[in-house]
Amino acid sequence: MKKKLFSILTVFVITANVCFSQTGNWYKGDLHSHSTYSDGDSPVSSIIANAESKGFNFYVITDHDNTYTPYVGNPITWSDTAYHSNNMILLYGMEWTTDIGHAGIWNSAPFPYDSIFAANTAKQPAKAASIVKSQGGLFSINHPLNGALLWDVGYDFEFPSIEILNGPISYLLSNNNSVITTVWEPLLMSGKRITGVGGSDMHKLSYWLPSVYPNLGSPSTWVYSAEPNGEGIIDGIRNGHVCISNSPTDPRCEFFADIHGNNTFNYMMGDAIADTNSAVTFRVNLVGSGSNLSVKVIKNGIPLFSQPLAISSSNPTIEFTDTPYQRAFYRIELLSGSSSISWTNPIYCGYQTETIAAVASNDIANQISIYPNPTQNLVNVQNNTHETISINLINVCGQTLKSVTSSDELITIGMETLSKGIYFIKINNYKTFKIIKQ
Repeated sequence: MKKKLFSILTVFVITANVCFSQTGNWYKGDLHSHSTYSDGDSPVSSIIANAESKGFNFYVITDHDNTYTPYVGNPITWSDTAYHSNNMILLYGMEWTTDIGHAGIWNSAPFPYDSIFAANTAKQPAKAASIVKSQGGLFSINHPLNGALLWDVGYDFEFPSIEILNGPISYLLSNNNSVITTVWEPLLMSGKRITGVGGSDMHKLSYWLPSVYPNLGSPSTWVYSAEPNGEGIIDGIRNGHVCISNSPTDPRCEFFADIHGNNTFNYMMGDAIADTNSAVTFRVNLVGSGSNLSVKVIKNGIPLFSQPLAISSSNPTIEFTDTPYQRAFYRIELLSGSSSISWTNPIYCGYQTETIAAVASNDIANQISIYPNPTQNLVNVQNNTHETISINLINVCGQTLKSVTSSDELITIGMETLSKGIYFIKINNYKTFKIIKQ
Protein backbone atom coordinates (compact mmCIF):
# COMPACT_ATOMS: atom_id res chain seq x y z
CA MET A 1 0.00 0.00 0.00
CA LYS A 2 1.30 3.43 -0.93
CA LYS A 3 1.58 5.93 1.87
CA LYS A 4 -0.29 9.16 1.10
CA LEU A 5 1.53 12.41 1.71
CA PHE A 6 -0.36 15.38 3.11
CA SER A 7 0.73 18.95 3.82
CA ILE A 8 -0.38 20.55 7.06
CA LEU A 9 -1.22 24.21 6.49
CA THR A 10 -1.78 27.12 8.80
CA VAL A 11 -2.12 30.69 7.51
CA PHE A 12 -1.71 33.92 9.50
CA VAL A 13 -1.86 37.55 8.43
CA ILE A 14 0.35 39.58 10.78
CA THR A 15 1.82 43.06 10.98
CA ALA A 16 5.14 42.27 12.67
CA ASN A 17 8.38 43.05 10.87
CA VAL A 18 10.51 40.25 9.47
CA CYS A 19 13.25 39.15 11.84
CA PHE A 20 15.85 37.78 9.44
CA SER A 21 18.97 36.59 11.21
CA GLN A 22 21.56 37.30 8.49
CA THR A 23 23.16 40.69 7.84
CA GLY A 24 22.89 42.32 4.44
CA ASN A 25 20.90 44.66 2.20
CA TRP A 26 18.85 44.55 -0.99
CA TYR A 27 20.37 45.93 -4.19
CA LYS A 28 18.36 46.73 -7.34
CA GLY A 29 19.66 46.52 -10.89
CA ASP A 30 19.42 45.21 -14.45
CA LEU A 31 21.45 42.24 -15.76
CA HIS A 32 20.81 42.41 -19.52
CA SER A 33 21.27 45.37 -21.88
CA HIS A 34 23.20 46.49 -24.96
CA SER A 35 25.14 49.52 -26.16
CA THR A 36 26.36 50.72 -29.54
CA TYR A 37 29.31 48.35 -29.12
CA SER A 38 26.90 45.60 -30.26
CA ASP A 39 23.34 46.19 -31.47
CA GLY A 40 22.11 48.84 -29.06
CA ASP A 41 21.25 52.39 -30.14
CA SER A 42 22.99 54.37 -27.35
CA PRO A 43 26.56 54.88 -26.14
CA VAL A 44 27.80 53.68 -22.78
CA SER A 45 27.69 57.18 -21.28
CA SER A 46 23.97 57.59 -22.00
CA ILE A 47 23.12 54.13 -20.70
CA ILE A 48 25.04 54.60 -17.45
CA ALA A 49 23.29 57.94 -16.87
CA ASN A 50 19.90 56.33 -17.51
CA ALA A 51 20.65 53.45 -15.15
CA GLU A 52 21.66 55.90 -12.43
CA SER A 53 18.43 57.83 -12.96
CA LYS A 54 16.49 54.62 -12.23
CA GLY A 55 18.06 54.43 -8.79
CA PHE A 56 19.92 51.22 -9.58
CA ASN A 57 22.39 49.99 -6.99
CA PHE A 58 24.18 47.72 -9.47
CA TYR A 59 24.29 47.41 -13.23
CA VAL A 60 26.00 45.61 -16.09
CA ILE A 61 26.09 46.09 -19.88
CA THR A 62 26.07 42.74 -21.70
CA ASP A 63 27.00 43.45 -25.29
CA HIS A 64 26.90 40.51 -27.71
CA ASP A 65 30.21 38.70 -27.98
CA ASN A 66 29.88 38.24 -31.74
CA THR A 67 31.34 41.76 -31.88
CA TYR A 68 34.36 40.58 -29.89
CA THR A 69 37.74 40.30 -31.62
CA PRO A 70 39.73 37.49 -29.98
CA TYR A 71 43.40 37.65 -29.02
CA VAL A 72 43.67 41.45 -29.26
CA GLY A 73 42.26 42.40 -25.86
CA ASN A 74 39.02 41.95 -24.04
CA PRO A 75 35.56 43.44 -24.76
CA ILE A 76 35.83 47.14 -25.59
CA THR A 77 32.80 48.06 -23.46
CA TRP A 78 34.91 47.48 -20.37
CA SER A 79 37.71 49.85 -21.41
CA ASP A 80 35.34 52.68 -22.34
CA THR A 81 36.09 55.44 -19.81
CA ALA A 82 32.34 56.09 -19.59
CA TYR A 83 31.84 52.63 -18.07
CA HIS A 84 32.18 54.11 -14.62
CA SER A 85 29.80 55.14 -11.85
CA ASN A 86 30.11 56.72 -8.44
CA ASN A 87 26.53 55.71 -7.62
CA MET A 88 26.26 52.09 -8.77
CA ILE A 89 28.22 48.87 -8.43
CA LEU A 90 29.27 47.98 -11.96
CA LEU A 91 29.69 44.34 -12.92
CA TYR A 92 31.54 43.22 -16.04
CA GLY A 93 29.57 41.17 -18.52
CA MET A 94 28.95 39.89 -22.03
CA GLU A 95 26.16 38.06 -23.80
CA TRP A 96 27.45 34.71 -25.07
CA THR A 97 25.80 34.75 -28.49
CA THR A 98 25.42 31.67 -30.70
CA ASP A 99 22.84 30.19 -33.05
CA ILE A 100 22.09 27.54 -30.40
CA GLY A 101 21.26 30.08 -27.71
CA HIS A 102 22.39 33.10 -25.71
CA ALA A 103 23.66 33.43 -22.15
CA GLY A 104 24.59 36.27 -19.84
CA ILE A 105 28.06 36.18 -18.28
CA TRP A 106 28.81 38.37 -15.27
CA ASN A 107 31.76 38.90 -12.96
CA SER A 108 32.85 41.45 -10.41
CA ALA A 109 35.95 42.51 -12.37
CA PRO A 110 37.26 42.21 -15.94
CA PHE A 111 38.06 38.60 -16.84
CA PRO A 112 39.86 36.83 -19.69
CA TYR A 113 37.40 36.16 -22.50
CA ASP A 114 39.38 34.36 -25.22
CA SER A 115 38.73 30.84 -23.88
CA ILE A 116 35.04 31.64 -23.35
CA PHE A 117 34.79 32.92 -26.90
CA ALA A 118 36.51 29.77 -28.17
CA ALA A 119 33.76 27.76 -26.46
CA ASN A 120 31.29 29.99 -28.31
CA THR A 121 32.70 29.23 -31.75
CA ALA A 122 32.82 25.52 -30.82
CA LYS A 123 29.20 25.73 -29.56
CA GLN A 124 30.14 24.28 -26.17
CA PRO A 125 28.00 25.94 -23.48
CA ALA A 126 29.05 23.45 -20.81
CA LYS A 127 32.70 24.33 -21.37
CA ALA A 128 31.92 28.05 -21.38
CA ALA A 129 29.98 27.73 -18.12
CA SER A 130 32.84 25.77 -16.55
CA ILE A 131 35.40 28.39 -17.54
CA VAL A 132 33.22 31.20 -16.21
CA LYS A 133 32.78 29.32 -12.93
CA SER A 134 36.54 28.82 -12.60
CA GLN A 135 36.96 32.59 -12.96
CA GLY A 136 34.48 33.25 -10.15
CA GLY A 137 31.71 34.46 -12.45
CA LEU A 138 28.21 33.33 -13.42
CA PHE A 139 26.82 31.84 -16.66
CA SER A 140 23.08 32.50 -17.01
CA ILE A 141 20.94 31.18 -19.88
CA ASN A 142 19.02 34.03 -21.56
CA HIS A 143 15.47 34.04 -23.01
CA PRO A 144 15.37 30.24 -23.53
CA LEU A 145 12.01 30.33 -25.37
CA ASN A 146 12.67 33.36 -27.56
CA GLY A 147 11.80 32.14 -31.08
CA ALA A 148 14.87 32.12 -33.33
CA LEU A 149 17.02 32.93 -30.28
CA LEU A 150 15.75 30.07 -28.12
CA TRP A 151 18.08 27.86 -26.09
CA ASP A 152 18.44 24.86 -28.39
CA VAL A 153 21.13 22.75 -26.73
CA GLY A 154 19.46 21.37 -23.59
CA TYR A 155 20.08 21.89 -19.90
CA ASP A 156 22.14 18.83 -18.99
CA PHE A 157 25.15 20.73 -17.65
CA GLU A 158 25.97 22.86 -14.63
CA PHE A 159 24.79 26.46 -14.82
CA PRO A 160 23.84 28.60 -11.83
CA SER A 161 21.19 30.93 -13.28
CA ILE A 162 18.53 31.39 -15.94
CA GLU A 163 16.65 34.45 -17.19
CA ILE A 164 13.05 33.61 -16.28
CA LEU A 165 11.78 37.09 -17.22
CA ASN A 166 13.05 38.89 -20.31
CA GLY A 167 11.81 42.39 -21.14
CA PRO A 168 10.71 41.96 -24.76
CA ILE A 169 9.25 38.50 -24.17
CA SER A 170 7.33 39.70 -21.11
CA TYR A 171 5.77 42.51 -23.11
CA LEU A 172 5.05 40.55 -26.27
CA LEU A 173 3.58 37.43 -24.66
CA SER A 174 0.29 37.46 -22.79
CA ASN A 175 1.70 34.82 -20.40
CA ASN A 176 4.99 36.22 -19.15
CA ASN A 177 5.39 33.16 -16.88
CA SER A 178 6.01 30.79 -19.82
CA VAL A 179 9.71 30.31 -19.10
CA ILE A 180 8.93 29.83 -15.42
CA THR A 181 6.40 27.06 -15.96
CA THR A 182 7.89 25.45 -19.07
CA VAL A 183 11.62 25.54 -18.33
CA TRP A 184 12.53 26.72 -14.83
CA GLU A 185 10.09 24.78 -12.68
CA PRO A 186 10.75 21.44 -14.44
CA LEU A 187 14.46 21.97 -13.77
CA LEU A 188 13.72 22.67 -10.11
CA MET A 189 11.50 19.60 -9.92
CA SER A 190 14.43 17.50 -11.17
CA GLY A 191 16.40 18.48 -8.08
CA LYS A 192 18.44 21.37 -9.47
CA ARG A 193 18.83 24.66 -7.63
CA ILE A 194 19.00 27.35 -10.32
CA THR A 195 18.59 31.06 -9.63
CA GLY A 196 15.88 32.81 -11.63
CA VAL A 197 16.72 36.38 -12.70
CA GLY A 198 15.19 39.08 -14.86
CA GLY A 199 16.67 41.29 -17.57
CA SER A 200 15.28 44.13 -19.65
CA ASP A 201 17.35 43.13 -22.71
CA MET A 202 17.32 46.86 -23.49
CA HIS A 203 18.50 47.72 -27.02
CA LYS A 204 16.64 50.98 -27.73
CA LEU A 205 17.27 53.68 -25.14
CA SER A 206 16.59 56.63 -27.45
CA TYR A 207 13.58 54.97 -29.10
CA TRP A 208 11.51 53.54 -26.29
CA LEU A 209 8.28 51.81 -27.27
CA PRO A 210 7.12 49.66 -24.34
CA SER A 211 5.27 47.14 -26.48
CA VAL A 212 8.49 46.28 -28.33
CA TYR A 213 11.53 47.77 -26.58
CA PRO A 214 11.33 47.75 -22.78
CA ASN A 215 13.38 50.35 -20.98
CA LEU A 216 16.05 49.61 -18.41
CA GLY A 217 14.73 47.94 -15.29
CA SER A 218 11.71 46.32 -16.91
CA PRO A 219 12.03 43.94 -15.17
CA SER A 220 14.38 44.76 -12.28
CA THR A 221 16.39 42.17 -10.40
CA TRP A 222 16.86 42.60 -6.64
CA VAL A 223 19.81 40.88 -4.93
CA TYR A 224 20.31 40.41 -1.20
CA SER A 225 24.03 40.85 -0.55
CA ALA A 226 26.14 40.76 2.58
CA GLU A 227 28.58 43.24 1.04
CA PRO A 228 28.08 46.44 -1.01
CA ASN A 229 30.37 45.35 -3.85
CA GLY A 230 30.48 43.30 -7.01
CA GLU A 231 31.53 40.11 -5.25
CA GLY A 232 28.54 40.42 -2.94
CA ILE A 233 26.15 40.85 -5.88
CA ILE A 234 27.63 37.83 -7.71
CA ASP A 235 27.48 35.76 -4.53
CA GLY A 236 23.88 36.81 -3.86
CA ILE A 237 22.81 35.71 -7.34
CA ARG A 238 24.77 32.47 -7.01
CA ASN A 239 22.98 31.73 -3.73
CA GLY A 240 19.52 32.52 -5.13
CA HIS A 241 18.99 35.49 -2.81
CA VAL A 242 17.05 37.17 -5.59
CA CYS A 243 13.59 38.51 -6.32
CA ILE A 244 12.25 40.28 -9.42
CA SER A 245 9.90 43.22 -9.84
CA ASN A 246 8.11 44.23 -13.04
CA SER A 247 9.75 47.67 -12.96
CA PRO A 248 12.15 49.59 -10.69
CA THR A 249 9.24 51.14 -8.79
CA ASP A 250 6.77 48.24 -8.57
CA PRO A 251 6.18 46.51 -5.23
CA ARG A 252 7.89 43.22 -4.57
CA CYS A 253 7.94 40.41 -2.02
CA GLU A 254 10.61 38.99 0.24
CA PHE A 255 10.37 35.38 1.39
CA PHE A 256 11.77 33.78 4.56
CA ALA A 257 11.50 30.57 6.59
CA ASP A 258 11.75 29.55 10.25
CA ILE A 259 12.36 25.87 11.08
CA HIS A 260 12.59 26.26 14.87
CA GLY A 261 9.30 28.00 15.59
CA ASN A 262 11.04 30.81 17.49
CA ASN A 263 10.22 33.68 15.11
CA THR A 264 13.84 33.84 13.94
CA PHE A 265 13.94 33.41 10.19
CA ASN A 266 17.28 31.81 9.34
CA TYR A 267 16.40 30.96 5.73
CA MET A 268 15.48 33.14 2.80
CA MET A 269 14.72 32.66 -0.89
CA GLY A 270 17.49 30.59 -2.47
CA ASP A 271 18.34 28.71 0.73
CA ALA A 272 17.88 24.97 1.26
CA ILE A 273 16.42 23.29 4.34
CA ALA A 274 17.62 19.70 4.79
CA ASP A 275 14.68 18.38 6.82
CA THR A 276 11.41 17.51 5.07
CA ASN A 277 9.52 15.94 7.97
CA SER A 278 9.18 18.95 10.25
CA ALA A 279 6.81 21.88 9.94
CA VAL A 280 8.28 25.02 8.38
CA THR A 281 6.89 28.49 9.02
CA PHE A 282 7.18 30.71 5.96
CA ARG A 283 6.86 34.48 5.94
CA VAL A 284 6.09 36.76 2.98
CA ASN A 285 6.87 40.44 3.37
CA LEU A 286 5.50 43.09 1.01
CA VAL A 287 7.88 45.90 0.08
CA GLY A 288 6.19 48.90 -1.54
CA SER A 289 2.53 49.47 -2.19
CA GLY A 290 -0.07 48.97 -4.89
CA SER A 291 -3.75 48.31 -5.47
CA ASN A 292 -5.58 45.00 -5.35
CA LEU A 293 -2.50 43.05 -4.30
CA SER A 294 -2.41 39.38 -3.38
CA VAL A 295 0.15 36.62 -2.94
CA LYS A 296 0.21 33.32 -4.79
CA VAL A 297 2.12 30.59 -2.92
CA ILE A 298 3.47 27.93 -5.28
CA LYS A 299 4.76 24.55 -4.12
CA ASN A 300 6.41 22.29 -6.71
CA GLY A 301 4.79 24.26 -9.52
CA ILE A 302 1.25 24.10 -8.10
CA PRO A 303 -0.59 26.79 -6.09
CA LEU A 304 -0.64 25.78 -2.45
CA PHE A 305 -3.92 27.57 -1.76
CA SER A 306 -7.07 27.58 -3.84
CA GLN A 307 -7.07 31.39 -3.90
CA PRO A 308 -4.28 33.99 -3.61
CA LEU A 309 -3.85 35.52 -0.15
CA ALA A 310 -4.66 39.22 0.22
CA ILE A 311 -1.78 41.49 1.20
CA SER A 312 -1.45 45.28 1.41
CA SER A 313 0.73 48.05 2.80
CA SER A 314 -1.50 48.14 5.89
CA ASN A 315 -1.15 44.37 6.34
CA PRO A 316 2.21 43.74 4.68
CA THR A 317 3.12 40.33 6.11
CA ILE A 318 1.67 36.86 5.71
CA GLU A 319 2.76 33.68 7.47
CA PHE A 320 1.88 30.11 6.61
CA THR A 321 3.08 26.77 7.91
CA ASP A 322 3.57 23.63 5.86
CA THR A 323 5.25 20.26 6.29
CA PRO A 324 6.89 19.18 3.00
CA TYR A 325 7.26 15.42 3.75
CA GLN A 326 9.30 15.07 0.57
CA ARG A 327 11.59 17.20 -1.59
CA ALA A 328 9.79 20.45 -2.35
CA PHE A 329 10.36 24.02 -3.40
CA TYR A 330 8.20 26.99 -2.39
CA ARG A 331 8.14 30.30 -4.24
CA ILE A 332 5.99 33.45 -4.24
CA GLU A 333 4.34 35.56 -6.93
CA LEU A 334 2.87 38.95 -6.09
CA LEU A 335 -0.27 39.72 -8.08
CA SER A 336 -1.92 43.02 -8.96
CA GLY A 337 -5.41 41.92 -9.87
CA SER A 338 -4.78 38.78 -11.90
CA SER A 339 -1.34 39.79 -13.24
CA SER A 340 1.97 38.79 -11.68
CA ILE A 341 4.21 41.78 -10.93
CA SER A 342 6.88 40.28 -8.64
CA TRP A 343 8.53 36.88 -8.29
CA THR A 344 10.79 35.35 -5.64
CA ASN A 345 13.26 32.56 -5.94
CA PRO A 346 12.33 29.38 -4.07
CA ILE A 347 13.08 28.19 -0.60
CA TYR A 348 14.08 24.54 -1.03
CA CYS A 349 13.31 21.63 1.31
CA GLY A 350 15.12 18.32 0.97
CA TYR A 351 17.45 19.59 -1.75
CA GLN A 352 21.21 19.32 -1.62
CA THR A 353 22.52 21.87 0.87
CA GLU A 354 26.17 21.96 -0.12
CA THR A 355 28.22 24.95 0.94
CA ILE A 356 29.02 27.11 -2.06
CA ALA A 357 32.78 27.37 -2.54
CA ALA A 358 32.73 31.13 -2.98
CA VAL A 359 31.48 31.56 0.59
CA ALA A 360 34.56 29.83 1.95
CA SER A 361 36.75 31.90 -0.38
CA ASN A 362 35.04 35.03 0.90
CA ASP A 363 35.87 34.14 4.52
CA ILE A 364 39.54 33.97 3.58
CA ALA A 365 39.49 37.08 1.40
CA ASN A 366 37.94 39.17 4.19
CA GLN A 367 41.20 38.71 6.12
CA ILE A 368 43.16 40.52 3.42
CA SER A 369 43.82 44.24 3.05
CA ILE A 370 45.44 46.30 0.29
CA TYR A 371 47.53 49.48 0.70
CA PRO A 372 48.43 52.12 -0.35
CA ASN A 373 45.53 52.96 -2.62
CA PRO A 374 45.84 55.17 -4.66
CA THR A 375 49.46 54.24 -5.30
CA GLN A 376 52.37 55.29 -7.49
CA ASN A 377 54.82 52.37 -7.49
CA LEU A 378 53.61 49.36 -5.53
CA VAL A 379 50.75 47.71 -3.67
CA ASN A 380 51.11 45.77 -0.43
CA VAL A 381 48.84 42.80 0.17
CA GLN A 382 48.43 42.15 3.90
CA ASN A 383 47.64 38.43 4.24
CA ASN A 384 46.24 37.55 7.68
CA THR A 385 44.83 34.18 6.62
CA HIS A 386 47.93 32.10 7.51
CA GLU A 387 47.23 30.30 4.26
CA THR A 388 48.57 30.35 0.72
CA ILE A 389 46.67 32.78 -1.49
CA SER A 390 46.72 33.51 -5.21
CA ILE A 391 46.94 37.12 -6.38
CA ASN A 392 46.26 38.36 -9.91
CA LEU A 393 46.87 41.94 -11.04
CA ILE A 394 44.40 42.69 -13.87
CA ASN A 395 43.93 45.67 -16.17
CA VAL A 396 40.59 47.10 -17.35
CA CYS A 397 40.66 44.85 -20.42
CA GLY A 398 40.71 41.77 -18.21
CA GLN A 399 44.33 40.90 -19.02
CA THR A 400 46.33 39.36 -16.17
CA LEU A 401 49.53 41.40 -15.83
CA LYS A 402 51.07 39.63 -12.83
CA SER A 403 50.30 36.49 -10.85
CA VAL A 404 51.67 35.63 -7.41
CA THR A 405 51.03 32.67 -5.12
CA SER A 406 52.33 33.09 -1.59
CA SER A 407 51.68 32.37 2.08
CA ASP A 408 53.71 35.39 3.25
CA GLU A 409 52.04 37.81 5.61
CA LEU A 410 53.12 40.81 3.50
CA ILE A 411 53.24 40.48 -0.28
CA THR A 412 54.40 43.38 -2.46
CA ILE A 413 53.23 43.82 -6.07
CA GLY A 414 55.33 46.21 -8.16
CA MET A 415 53.42 48.65 -10.39
CA GLU A 416 56.15 51.16 -11.25
CA THR A 417 56.22 50.22 -14.96
CA LEU A 418 52.46 50.44 -15.43
CA SER A 419 50.61 53.40 -16.89
CA LYS A 420 48.38 55.58 -14.74
CA GLY A 421 44.81 54.33 -14.51
CA ILE A 422 42.54 51.73 -12.93
CA TYR A 423 43.65 48.16 -12.13
CA PHE A 424 42.23 45.28 -10.12
CA ILE A 425 43.78 42.85 -7.68
CA LYS A 426 41.87 39.58 -7.44
CA ILE A 427 42.42 37.27 -4.48
CA ASN A 428 41.77 33.51 -4.82
CA ASN A 429 39.90 34.26 -8.04
CA TYR A 430 37.10 35.75 -5.93
CA LYS A 431 37.70 38.88 -3.87
CA THR A 432 38.48 41.93 -6.02
CA PHE A 433 40.11 45.21 -5.02
CA LYS A 434 40.04 48.25 -7.32
CA ILE A 435 43.45 49.97 -7.46
CA ILE A 436 44.17 53.47 -8.78
CA LYS A 437 47.69 54.03 -10.17
CA GLN A 438 48.63 57.72 -10.09
